[in-house]
Amino acid sequence: MWHKVKYTVGALLVLFVVIVTFQNTEQVETKLLLTTISLPMALLLFATLAIGFVLGMLTTGIVLARRKKK
Repeated sequence: MWHKVKYTVGALLVLFVVIVTFQNTEQVETKLLLTTISLPMALLLFATLAIGFVLGMLTTGIVLARRKKK
């Protein structure tokens, strides 16, 4: 039962990300350290999402590893 709910929520999140990405295709300038980068907002949104996902996974892995040691 919970697997269906997880897959449904995951699919809805992916659909939401795809919709937001395709609606934000204009170029934006982003200042990153000492440079200015011009890229589509969709790419910037996706990169931010990917970085947040990876950091969340790393944090979860560290917390679970520490719990397992105890």
